[in-house]
Amino acid sequence: MLPTRILAASLSILVIGCPAPEPSQEVIPQPEKVEAKTDGQKDKDYGVAYKQETIRLEKALVAYADQRDDKQLAALLVDAEAAAKQNLNYTYLWYLYAYTSRLAGLAEQERTILDQRGRDVEGWYQYFFGKPFDELITYLRYHQMHMCLRDSGGKVPSFFWNDNQGRLGGPVSCGGQTVEPAGCPRDYSLFERITLRSRGTDRLSLWHPEGTPVSMDEFATMIGLEEGMVVADVGAGMGYFTLPLARQVGAGGVVYAVEIDPHALTLLDYLARFHELGNIKGVVTVPDRIGIDAGTLDLVFMCDTLKNIIRGDPPAANLSGELLQSIYSATKPGGLFVVPEKVDTESEPRPVTMDRISGTVTAVGFVHEKTLPAFLPGRHILIFRKPVN
Repeated sequence: MLPTRILAASLSILVIGCPAPEPSQEVIPQPEKVEAKTDGQKDKDYGVAYKQETIRLEKALVAYADQRDDKQLAALLVDAEAAAKQNLNYTYLWYLYAYTSRLAGLAEQERTILDQRGRDVEGWYQYFFGKPFDELITYLRYHQMHMCLRDSGGKVPSFFWNDNQGRLGGPVSCGGQTVEPAGCPRDYSLFERITLRSRGTDRLSLWHPEGTPVSMDEFATMIGLEEGMVVADVGAGMGYFTLPLARQVGAGGVVYAVEIDPHALTLLDYLARFHELGNIKGVVTVPDRIGIDAGTLDLVFMCDTLKNIIRGDPPAANLSGELLQSIYSATKPGGLFVVPEKVDTESEPRPVTMDRISGTVTAVGFVHEKTLPAFLPGRHILIFRKPVN
């Protein structure tokens, strides 16, 4: 923590911008409306964020961890504030700004930042940035290595994504730094997701062509979601939809978070407790089944997973319909299967087309009921129903 004299001399004027106001009185700029962007524009933002502000701030935090220089931390706080305010919609930079405020002893400023970013954003922040300092720095070191390999065109080893592979390999080097595979946090892949500019707590905001997405209430009505339903979120991941689905079905309903990654369910369990949602149940399963009893579900939600089956991506390469048959069995007669999916006509040798998506699902017995309009080109939400008889 910074000594009082450094806080007074370096922070009250440089960070706040005028003499001696309380940090908690500062009004943090609000995120601007997110305009719809092409994939190319998103890729450009992705690269800029990594190569400039994000990597610079992460390197400064790692350097502070190594040297524990108070002047270094004061300069980092100024830099973090400027970077965040220049990138209002890039949540991860605000995480770094909030955390640097914590390190500087500015608890009220950290609280103000988090309050104005929103409760959902704070859940992920507290899960990762609430870890002991040295543990968090480990995530940053591996993220630095990951980005160095990515930007230099080097191969990113499998241990960054799968804790069952590559852990017996040798050290990995890039940019003059070296890391050991065995030191990579087991849930690093989840941490990496929160660093992406395109990731937010509201995935719907990225799908609407006008940049003014429907609310979750409206979306629930569109897909047939009702209070009290029993729902499965297949491939729940970071909980982008698990949490809002749980809020929509209410205390009388249940949302099964179905995942093959147990670390994702550890995060989801934390988020459920953080948001005081007692109706989320984690299900650790395998790629070819959802692990829920027959006739249990009123609605199954599976976002951006079906394309992996169609393209034959690991671990879905050899499923041959087993997962979909499992979903069909677990769905009640008359129940719904909601499939938000992105068309990928350039995927070879198995392009992901609307006809292929629909045909893959109806082959196990579901009936295609409708496709929601007014979403981004290539982004479709198909709704299927299991026949009553």
